[in-house]
Amino acid sequence: MRPKAVNSTQNTVDIHPYVQGRLRAIPRQEESAGILLGSSENGVTHITGFKRVQPNALRQAADAAGPALAGFFRLQTPDAPTLRASEIELCRQTQPLFLLLNAVNGAASDALVCRPTTDGRATTEELSLTTPHKPAPVPAPHVRTASGRLPWLTLTLIAASAASGAYFYLHSTKPAPELTLDVQSGAGELAATWQQTGIAAQPLQSAALTIQDGESEQTMDLTPNFTPQGRVVLRPRTSTIAVTLNVQYTGGPRLSRATTYVGFDPVIAKPQPQPDTAMRSEVANLRKRNKELLDAVTAMRKHFEQ
Repeated sequence: MRPKAVNSTQNTVDIHPYVQGRLRAIPRQEESAGILLGSSENGVTHITGFKRVQPNALRQAADAAGPALAGFFRLQTPDAPTLRASEIELCRQTQPLFLLLNAVNGAASDALVCRPTTDGRATTEELSLTTPHKPAPVPAPHVRTASGRLPWLTLTLIAASAASGAYFYLHSTKPAPELTLDVQSGAGELAATWQQTGIAAQPLQSAALTIQDGESEQTMDLTPNFTPQGRVVLRPRTSTIAVTLNVQYTGGPRLSRATTYVGFDPVIAKPQPQPDTAMRSEVANLRKRNKELLDAVTAMRKHFEQ
C-alpha cells in the first residue's frame, strides 16, 4: 500500500540542500547504502552529511561515527522496497531514522522516511529532496480594549514590533555559514572535501583539519589558505580514518563537521629485501678472489713479455 504523505516529516527532518543534491546524484544502477551524519535539536534531525558504505557494514560505520550519527539510508531495490527486519532492529538499537531513496530519479516521492515502531514494523512517510521546508508564519497578536478599539500605545508597540521584525527578517534571510564535509576514495588514497555555504560577517580566526588515522592523530592548520571550497589529499595507513573540520570566525559560533571513512585498503610500499650476513660475506670473498686472479694474470703477462 502506498504510504500516506504527511507534513510532520519536514518538521522533524532537515536535510541540507547540498546533501539533497548529493543523495539525488547517487547512481541507481546498484544497491547503495550508508550512514547519515548530523545532529538533533528541539526534536529536529539536521542532516549535514552522509557516508556511503557497504550494506553489511552499516553497524560498523555507525559505531565509528559516534555522536555524529543521524540515521541510515539505502536505495530501494525490487526485493527490498521497504525496510528489512535487520534494518529495523539496527534503527531500534542505534538511531531511529532510515531514509529509503527512490530507485527512480525524478519520482513523485524522492525518498521515504522510516522509523521503527514497538511492534517490529516501521512507519513510512514521503519526503521530497527538492522542495525546501518553509516554516508557518507566526500570527500577529490580537489585542483590543473594552470598547473594541486598539489603543494608541498598542498600535505604536505593534508598529515598532513589525518594523523590528521586518529588519530581523531581511537580515536573517542571509544564510548563516554552514559546513559540509565528505571523504572519498580513489587511486589508493582518500580526499577530504568541504564546502561552506553562507558568508560570515566576521573575519576568519582559525581553521583546522584533524585526521585520526588508527592510533595516530594529525592536525593541519588551514588558517592561512582557507577557502569556502577545499580539498586535501590523505594517505592513511589504516582501514578507518576520522576527519574533523573546525572553522572559527571572530565573535561567531564555531563551525564543526566530522565524517568517518570505514573500509579503506591502504597501499603500503613494501621494503626492499636486504641480503643476509652470510650472503654479504660470500660476495666479499668472491670479490677478493677475483682481484687475486686479476693480479696473477697481470703478473704472468709481464713475465712472458720480458
